[in-house]
Amino acid sequence: MFKLLVRLLVVAVCLQSVYCITQPSTTLYVRYHKREVDGETFPSYQIVGSGPNWQDTGAGLYGVVFPGSGDYSIKVVNELEEQTILHAHGLLPPSTQDGVPYLSAVPIFPLRSQVYQYALNNQNGTYFLHSHFGFQLGNGLVVPLIISGNDPNYPLYTQLEQAYDSTILLEDLCPKATAAYLNKLDAALKDGTAIPRTDINRIGSPQLGDCSSWTTFLALAYAFNNSMDNNDESGRCPGVDPATSSDVVYTKFLLNGKTYNSPPVVFNETLFANPIRVRFINSGGMTNFLIKFPFSVNLIAMDGEYVIPYAGNSFWISVAQRLDFLVQVPQSFSEEYFTVIAYTESSESSIPTVIIYSKIAISESEASSIGVMIASEYFVSGMMNNQLDYVVQAFNPLPSGSPTKILNVDLTGDNGFRGINEHSFRIPPTAPLPYVPNQYPLLVSSGDRVQIVFQNYNPDGHPMHLHGHVFQIVNINGQPVNGPIRDVAFVPGGCNNVTIEFEANNPGIWALHCHLEFHSAAGMLTTVEYTE
Repeated sequence: MFKLLVRLLVVAVCLQSVYCITQPSTTLYVRYHKREVDGETFPSYQIVGSGPNWQDTGAGLYGVVFPGSGDYSIKVVNELEEQTILHAHGLLPPSTQDGVPYLSAVPIFPLRSQVYQYALNNQNGTYFLHSHFGFQLGNGLVVPLIISGNDPNYPLYTQLEQAYDSTILLEDLCPKATAAYLNKLDAALKDGTAIPRTDINRIGSPQLGDCSSWTTFLALAYAFNNSMDNNDESGRCPGVDPATSSDVVYTKFLLNGKTYNSPPVVFNETLFANPIRVRFINSGGMTNFLIKFPFSVNLIAMDGEYVIPYAGNSFWISVAQRLDFLVQVPQSFSEEYFTVIAYTESSESSIPTVIIYSKIAISESEASSIGVMIASEYFVSGMMNNQLDYVVQAFNPLPSGSPTKILNVDLTGDNGFRGINEHSFRIPPTAPLPYVPNQYPLLVSSGDRVQIVFQNYNPDGHPMHLHGHVFQIVNINGQPVNGPIRDVAFVPGGCNNVTIEFEANNPGIWALHCHLEFHSAAGMLTTVEYTE
């Protein structure tokens, strides 16, 4: 009788509430994993799923797929010996379900589970699901998240409805501090000008083999100052030159889990007869990529939001950004297959990742020969720019209006430390417990039209991600633009600035951070907090 009364009470509450949680039909399991790449084994993490929303997203890559007209409804089971938490990057959940440790909710403890459930409100596009705990993302704890459906008002709607759908996930694997940085650190330690940072958690989490993100992080956790009282680690503009390299280098670069030695193949005899939708997700820790097609294609969406179709064959994608393309193979193209290449950002020599689209069967050895041949051709991508944000326009821009709240966010410090307005805000596990809330939040009110000006005083470029909202790029280096709607704004290194605007329509406490994994861990993070 008691159980029956409880069930009746739950039903009554559900009938009176705006939203009611039901048991999800799809479950994700977070596990340890031994990843095989080019004959080498890398201790890693993985997400595997069961249920109707765990699907092949194209090109042999499994992920989570929901229709935009429904609800996001997932159960996550933590099978690790450590805590975890999952963030649905680009979705617009209630803040308590955003998947950021202690900002949104406590992490999921070992052998425990968590349900995430909320309305999608007709979102559709390309997103990804990743851990927001420590360095789990950079060690493989990520899968694509596709919200299906197309806007009937979009000019390429008919072609999108007919298109073959394929998803590409870019990753970098096994980080290490560069030899140049370690030499700099060694010299500074000897002359006493490298000061270890004392306000971080130096215990960390279980170390995954020789590719230890924690070891790399600790190597970066020094201030190169002559005085511990010198808190100003940023340059001043003009005078800050863009970086031509990173302090972190990776052992492998992957496209759908494979290097250029064994590129994935999408094969269908009629593949070239219809359009192909190619969804790129850059889930890398620190690596930006230059995507190159062999002919002109249409860019149709950026970060899950439609753009006015933009034709080209070369496109930059920063860490955490997504780009969707509609590919129609030209009738003049006479080859039996074509390759799409994503080159690593480099001012010296870029490393390719490759996928092959073919209307004939291609063996693994033939695919390997194609990938190795591409890698043998010397290519330099250069350093990433944000040219696309100048020239690409939103299909559904923000309503016209003037900002009612203007916030300045200076990108400062070094390696992410003291990275936002000269402050660091770290969350566990890179900060020790007990959790301490952000002391320098950005305050907004519901209904505000918020403008944020990102001014870079740092040599590094920074992909700045705002949780729980989308924004429009409205100004770049003083030039007004009618830019795309995004959730990651790339601010190039050196004295560059980018201005965004968004509607404050999702109350709560929201992370705003650099998505470079080591910068975020270092505290290049702040919060946008609603006061009412």
